[in-house]
Amino acid sequence: MQVGSHTGDRGQPASLDDAEARAIELGAVKEDQQFAPDRFRVLRDPAGHPFCLRRCPSAGIDAGRQHRGRSAR
Repeated sequence: MQVGSHTGDRGQPASLDDAEARAIELGAVKEDQQFAPDRFRVLRDPAGHPFCLRRCPSAGIDAGRQHRGRSAR
């Protein structure tokens, strides 16, 4: 899922934090290690398959607060 500059007709989240929260709400689990949390987040779907959420660099949005170190699942 790419994160757009605003929530538009396609329902794209306004920030990476919003996209992550929505994915978790839908059953995803955040990976412990996040190597570039300001640019993308790594999660796993309910079946355990990894996937990424990433910023759309052309949108010029603020990815929100950055998560440092290990994060809780």
